[in-house]
Amino acid sequence: MQLTDNQNIATLNIKSFLESDEKEIFILKGYAGTGKTFLIREIVKYLGSNSRQYYLAAPTGRAARMLKERTEQDASTIHSLIYSLRNAQLGDEEECDEVIWNFDISNNTDDISAVYLIDEASMVSDTKGSDEEFVRFGSGKVLEDLFNYVGYTSKVKIPSLKRKLIFIGDTAQLPPIESNISQALSVEHLAEKYKLRCEEFTLTEVLRQGEKSGILETATNIRESIEKKEFNHFLIKQMKDVRDVSNSLYNNWMNDKSEKIVITNSNKKALDYNIALRGKRYNEKDIIAGDRLIVVANNYRHHLLNGDFVDIVEISGESEKHSIKLRGREEATVLSFRKLKVAVTSSEKVVSIMDVMILENLIWSPERSLSRDELVAIRVLAAQKANTKFPSKWLLKNDLKKYILQKEKYIKEMKENEYYNALQVKFGYAITCHKAQGGEWDNVYVDFSSNGSINNQKYFRWSYTAITRAKRELLYLNAPSISSWSNLITGSVTNNSADFDMEENTSFNVDVPESINSGLPKNLYLVVSKNILDSTFLIESVKPLNWRERYQFTSGDDYCTVDFLYNKKGNLIKNIIDSSSKKVSDNLLELLANVKVVSTIQESIDYNFPKPFLKEFHNIIENGFKQTGIKISKLKHNNYAENYQFSSLTEFCDLIFYYNDKDMFSKSSPILNNCSNKSFADKCISQINFYLAND
Repeated sequence: MQLTDNQNIATLNIKSFLESDEKEIFILKGYAGTGKTFLIREIVKYLGSNSRQYYLAAPTGRAARMLKERTEQDASTIHSLIYSLRNAQLGDEEECDEVIWNFDISNNTDDISAVYLIDEASMVSDTKGSDEEFVRFGSGKVLEDLFNYVGYTSKVKIPSLKRKLIFIGDTAQLPPIESNISQALSVEHLAEKYKLRCEEFTLTEVLRQGEKSGILETATNIRESIEKKEFNHFLIKQMKDVRDVSNSLYNNWMNDKSEKIVITNSNKKALDYNIALRGKRYNEKDIIAGDRLIVVANNYRHHLLNGDFVDIVEISGESEKHSIKLRGREEATVLSFRKLKVAVTSSEKVVSIMDVMILENLIWSPERSLSRDELVAIRVLAAQKANTKFPSKWLLKNDLKKYILQKEKYIKEMKENEYYNALQVKFGYAITCHKAQGGEWDNVYVDFSSNGSINNQKYFRWSYTAITRAKRELLYLNAPSISSWSNLITGSVTNNSADFDMEENTSFNVDVPESINSGLPKNLYLVVSKNILDSTFLIESVKPLNWRERYQFTSGDDYCTVDFLYNKKGNLIKNIIDSSSKKVSDNLLELLANVKVVSTIQESIDYNFPKPFLKEFHNIIENGFKQTGIKISKLKHNNYAENYQFSSLTEFCDLIFYYNDKDMFSKSSPILNNCSNKSFADKCISQINFYLAND
C-alpha cells in the first residue's frame, strides 16, 4: 500500500521532527479512515532502520493489544510503561479503611534518544481521576506522569536528553471523562501548562478502499459537524453496512455470529441490555460457563486492565457471601465472591486461560464502580482472612522496628490475597461508549437514545466515537433525526379568507385584455376574475387611470362601476363610482372583499445569509417551489428571524420563521404577517414542510 500525498507530507514532517532538537512532541491527528495505524507502521520501520529505540503504548489494555496486532510490534499500556506496578507501596494512614496503594513512576533507563508512540491519545487524561479510590498512580495525572517519566518535567535534569513523544489520536472522539478536551492532543494545553514545544499535523484524506463505506460516511458527516461546531443536523441513513434494527435488535443479535458489542450511554442501560441479551441466549439468571465479562477496574495480580474482556470457561461451586459490619453503618455490607476459570480474549482470540476470584457485586448493579463501603469491606475481609492488619500510627511512634515488620507483612499478604485481588467485572455484551473507546468490533449495535440534550458537541462526539467502533457493520436503534427545521411545526393559519386549491390558483386561465397584460393591472384582473367566477357578474370593461383601475361590471340588466386604488404592497381600496342599485353594489363588494394583488416587481432578496443553515433552508424551499408556480418574492434577514414572501400570479403571503442561538428553527408555527388568502398560506406552509421533510 502506497502512502497518500497527505500521509507522505505527514511522514516527512515526522522524520524532520525526529532528527531535530527544536521540539519535544509531535501530535499526529487523524479522523476515522485516514490511515493513522498505517502511518504508525511506517514510523516504526523508519525508527528500526535507524536503530533508534522506540516504545508503543496505549491508554487501555484492549487498545494496546489492537496496536500490537496491527503493527506486529510489542505494545503495552501507558500504566505498564511508566509505573512500577510490582513495587506498590502503602500510605501510612492509621485505619485500615484509609490504606492507599501507591504506584510510583518507574525509573527510566531507556536511551536518551528513545521515541515513545502513544496511540489513542485522545483518552490520555491530565486530570486526577477517581475511578479507584484507594489506588494512586504517581501524581494521579497520567499525562503529567508520562512527561515526568520521559524526563521533560522531572526534577533531575538529564544531560543531552533527546527523547521524543508522538501522540496519535482522533480529536473528534470523546475526551477523558474528567475533561472537556483531549489534553494530549492540544498544542495550547501542552505549551501553556508544561512549556513544551509541539508540532502537529492532521491527516484529512479519507482512504476509500473497495466499496463505499456507509460507516465511514456516517462518521464523517458527524465529524464535519463537530469541526464546524454546528450541532443542528444529525441523520443516519440506512446503507449496505448501516442498518436500523430498532424493531429487530434481539433477532439480529441472536443470529449474528461475528464479533459484536452493544454500545449505550449509561451503565443502567448497559445492565438492561445485558440482562435481556443473556435472557435470549441462555435463559439463566445466574452466571454460567460461556458468559462474557468485562473487567471494570485494573487488576495487577492477574495483569488484567479496565476494559479487558474475559469469557467464563468453568465455574467452581456456589457464590461465597460475606457480610461486613463497618463502623458507623447500621447495615452490613454484603460481598459476593466466586471462583472461575476464564479465558482472556482479544479480537475473539484466546490470549490466555487463568483461575481467578471475581467479585459479583457489580455484575447485577447499574453503578459504574464499587461504593466506598464495598471497597472498605473488601479490605477488612481480606485482612481478616489473612489474619493481619495495617500497623497503627501509635506503633510508628513507639516501636518503629515492629511497625516496619507489620507493614511489610500486611503488604505481602494483601498482594497475594484472593479476596483483595478479586476481579471486579460486569457482563460484557453491552457496555458504555467510554468502555468501548480504544476497541473495535466487526458489528457494533449502537443505542443512540439520550437522557439529555443532543444538540451539542458532547452528544456528537459520543456518537462519532460509538460509530467508529464498527469495522464491518453498524446496526443502530433510537437514532435521532434532527435538522435546523425538524422542530418547525407547520400549523394552520387563522383568518377569515376563503379556501382555495393551489393547483387551480396557479393554473387559473382567463383571457386578459392586451391593454393590461402585464404588471399589477394584470394581477388585479386575474384576482378579480377568479373572485367573481362563480357569480353572475361579468367584467364589461377596464379603464386604466392614474393610480387606479376603473372596472365596469354587469349582471344581466344590472351594472356597477368600481375604482380599485392600489399600492405596491398589494393593499387595495375599492370605491363604488356608480351602480344600478345598492343591493347590486353590496353583492359585488362582498365578492370582492378578499381581493388583494401581488406586486410583480421583484422585491430585493438579501442573498447575504448570516448563517449557512439559512442558505440551505432557502435553497430547499426555492427548489421545491420551482415546479408549482410559486416563487419567493421577498426575503429579509432579521435578528433570529427570516421574513419571506411567497407569491403566485394571483396570491401571496408573508411568513416569518424564527430560530434560536443553536441554529434551530423554533417549534412555533411560522407567523402570518400578510396574506391574500388563508388557504394559500396554508398550502405554502404544507409544501414547505413537505420539501424540508423529504430533503
